[in-house]
Order: sequence, then C-alpha cells, then structure tokens
Amino acid sequence: MQMRRALTAVLPMALLLGACGGIGPATEPAQTSQAPGTMTPIDTTSTSNAPSDNPTLPRCDQVPLLSADPALYRDTPKYIGNEMPIDAVRRWASQHPDFVDIWIDREHNGWVTVAFTEDVADRQTEILEVFPDDGVVAVQIELTERDLVDLQNEVVEQLDGVVEVLGAYTDVIRGHVNLQIPVLSEENLSAIAARFPDEPICVEGLPPEQFVEPGPQPQAGDGWLLLYEQKDAGFPYMTGVAWDQESFHTLLEEIEGLAELDVDVDFENQIVVWFGAVFGSSCPNIRMDDVIVDGDTIYPLIVDTDNSFACTADARPHTYLVGLDRDRLPAPPFYVQIYPDLDFDRLLVEADLRPAGSTAMPGDVGPDPNPPGPEPERSGAVIEPGIPWQYEIDLACGWEWLGEINSYQWVASSPIPDSWTAETEGLSAVTVEVTLNDGDPSPFVEVSFHGESVIYEIGEPPTC
Repeated sequence: MQMRRALTAVLPMALLLGACGGIGPATEPAQTSQAPGTMTPIDTTSTSNAPSDNPTLPRCDQVPLLSADPALYRDTPKYIGNEMPIDAVRRWASQHPDFVDIWIDREHNGWVTVAFTEDVADRQTEILEVFPDDGVVAVQIELTERDLVDLQNEVVEQLDGVVEVLGAYTDVIRGHVNLQIPVLSEENLSAIAARFPDEPICVEGLPPEQFVEPGPQPQAGDGWLLLYEQKDAGFPYMTGVAWDQESFHTLLEEIEGLAELDVDVDFENQIVVWFGAVFGSSCPNIRMDDVIVDGDTIYPLIVDTDNSFACTADARPHTYLVGLDRDRLPAPPFYVQIYPDLDFDRLLVEADLRPAGSTAMPGDVGPDPNPPGPEPERSGAVIEPGIPWQYEIDLACGWEWLGEINSYQWVASSPIPDSWTAETEGLSAVTVEVTLNDGDPSPFVEVSFHGESVIYEIGEPPTC
C-alpha cells in the first residue's frame, strides 16, 4: 500500500496580525493574545465579503487605501510591474519632516502615493515639479501612527472584560485601527460602537453562523464511525485508506507515533479512512464534526472549538481513524484529502471499494499524480514581473489578444503556432503560462503553451 510523507508544513489559511498593503514600513501590531505572523489551521469559509452589520464598524478588508483627489490622477503613466520611481520618490519625501509613509496604489495604475501630516498642497506642487512625468500623488494623513497606537491601546483597555480582543494593529495607510474579535455578533459590535462611535476602527472576525459552539467530539455521523483519535500522531495533511485487515495493519504502521490500539472494523461493510488533521500548538482544540462525501472527494469537517482568530504555524498532526460505510463511497476514481480547497497532497483511489468486502490491488491507491493547480489569473489581473503565472485566455477573439494585465492590453507580436489553434479548436478558454517582462527596450509578456512561446506587446485589442 502506497503512503506519503509530509515534506512541508503549510497551513491552509493565513490570518496575519500585521499591516496590509503597503510598500513602506509595516506598522507594529499590539501585544495581545496572539502573536504576529500566525495562521489558523482550521478550514473555514472565507469571511472577506461578510459585512460587520454595523455601519460605524466596517470590515477591515473593505477599508480602502488612502487616495488623493481624483482630479490629480491621469490616464498615464500606467505602471506595468515595479518600474515606478519608488526609490527616488522615497528619497525626496524623506527630506520632509512631515513625511509618514509611501506605497503603490494598484487601483490607480500603480501610481506612487506619498503620505504627509501637513502641507500636502505644497508637497503636491513639489511633486509636479520634481516628478512631472511620473505617477505620484500626495495625501494627507489625519492620524499619525502614534495617534493610531494611542487609540489602539485605548480600545484594547476599554474592551477588557467586555469584548474578547484576539488582536489589534494600526494600519496607517488606511487610517484605521484593525480590531480582531472572535465573532461579529450584534452584542460585540454594539459594545464596540457604543464606546467608540466616531473613531476609525474596523473589525475582523467570524460571522455568527460560522461560530463553533464548544462540545465533545462526535463519535459517529451519517455513515461513519470514529474508531480512534490521537493528537500529535501521524503527519499533518496526510490521508490513507484500508479495506481489509492486512491493509489496516499496514496503515497503522505508517502512522508515526500512534499508540497500540485494538479496534474491530466491519470490513465487509466499511473501509477505514485516516485523516491527518493539522493544528497549531497555540490552538490545540480542534474537533472533527463530520465526514463529507462531495462528488468524487472525501474530507473531514475540522473545526476549531476555541474559535481562535490566528494560531502558530507549526502544523502539528491530529490523527482521526474513521470507519466509513462502503455505500457512501464515490465511484472510482475518488480522492481523500484533509480540506475541501487544499488538495496539493490528496490521495487517489482507483479501486471500486463500494461492493461488500471488495479490495484494492497494488497501485490502486497512492498520491494523486496530477493534482489541480491554483485558480489561474484572468484578464484584469495584476501580476509581478519575472515570475511565471498561470493565466486563462478568453478565446472569443482567438489567440491574438491576451487580455488586460497590469492595466494594459496585450496583443500577439509574433505568429501564433498552428498547433495552438488546432489543439484549442472549439474551446472558449485555455490556461497558459505567462511571464511579464517590464524592462528595456519595451515591456512584453511571454506566453508559453505546450512547449512553444509567443511574445505579446502592448496594443489595441481586436474587434470581435
């Protein structure tokens, strides 16, 4: 029976307690119950678009970067990569005692934003003299980092014993104190808003419907039975299956650190599935609430019963051994993995284990040799130069037009191989590899597909 070993410790969701989005120095997070740069190892639905249900307390990821008067922005220049004069602007800005921060604004063609505490009109006049052809604007910082830190400390102090604060940090380039709480309940939001009705505070946390109620580990569910569990045994993210006593013995030998156990399995009607769940050492209390069979994929529903906002990223294992009814199994091939959207190390099962007492042959069970990659970028994307990216071309206009990347339209400047046209006949889109070059003599995008490459340059999209 083929097994896999964990080579990396990558947690599926990252909730960083640090400033977001800036090119300038990051603001320092407060010393609260969570450490900066930590991650949560549980599988939860993204809350990035969930409102806070309180107009005075926006979601932190919905607070925009500070920006200048719209009249100051021009259609050009549009910066493709990182060729904007960020270093020169920083040197100039650093000569002014009221200089605060500097960042790249991708929402405004990659222009450079420079923040000052005062005399912004004078600074903008200087910018037009010193950088007349560049995309640079000045903005006013109403609250300095010191102001925000003072507010942050006041918020944490006043909420002590009222609302649990998991983390707090200042975000100068958005002008807010970011407050992290376990759940965005009406009670929590009202308590914060009542004490700070007019302050620049944003919130992060779980919507109430995603909050996990504490409770014991379920021992069974729809078509599954928990045979055994052990913290710090096995390997994080790893999975395995057994269909008879012999393969079960082999599976147990592969799970490192597993205590000796004696369990009876009805292999006539069940198989055994090993889930190597993962937790951070600062958030050890996870629970398996269910075993999900979704189409051709089997995975456990792992929840964090502490509702921790962020956890240390040391990726420690928690082994669950589950008896799963054969009549719940998908038709082959099917996959076993730990999280529904984290399939970089999933197990492929090509045997039909649904019939009573059926077994797998050597080679029927092993790591998926062709795991799906990340979602490709599409027209309108902003990508870093010099790095290959997966990109989906809309073939409505054929291969000649790549789409919009980094605010520019890209058109093929070399012939399209006949093989590309033949291989994609009838397709509406195709995924390719693109690499942006923003250097001299002119920028271009290299598109690679099936071992051949075509150069795309800035141009007007075709009419189609």
